[in-house]
Amino acid sequence: MSSELKQGAILDLIAKHESGGDYEVLVGGEQAPLSKMTVREVLALQKAMSQLPDRYKSTALGKYQIKESTMKSLLFIPVGENEDGTVEYAKDKDGELILRNPTDFNLDTKFDAKAQEFAGKALLDRRMEAANQTAIDLGMPVEVAQALELAKEWASLPDPRTDRSYYDGDGMNASHHTTEEVYKTLGALEAS
Repeated sequence: MSSELKQGAILDLIAKHESGGDYEVLVGGEQAPLSKMTVREVLALQKAMSQLPDRYKSTALGKYQIKESTMKSLLFIPVGENEDGTVEYAKDKDGELILRNPTDFNLDTKFDAKAQEFAGKALLDRRMEAANQTAIDLGMPVEVAQALELAKEWASLPDPRTDRSYYDGDGMNASHHTTEEVYKTLGALEAS
């Protein structure tokens, strides 16, 4: 399977239970016209969602259920952590946040299917890169580390060490796939 087909298969698996493949869904199933909004407007919506914890258990939205903090990490260049635990981002000489990818994904980008696929692929790539270090740090095979990194990003995927969501026990997340299903999709194990 080519890397592009493999990437598409993994993203399809993720979207299946994160959003049902719906580009317009908020956490919990509520609909919003996300694909007609800019990324700036989506961030404002996510900020509003965070202020309504009884209505929204998270700020996740779109096909890949991207949280506000994750959206910011796709937009801006992280440089450290603030005293309160929030991420600090790089700023230019005028104090403006520096965009990570100003051409393809910025505050004025429509959060349409193309942008959401760009974001999903960027997050997938980020987690696959992190898996190599995770494998070394935890002394596990790379395919197990890949599955673990994906489970850290998307709660509907299982932690390969437990076959439950990495976030199991938080009262709102559960795995909807088996570890074997993830391995098969990753191509780490042969389909039977």
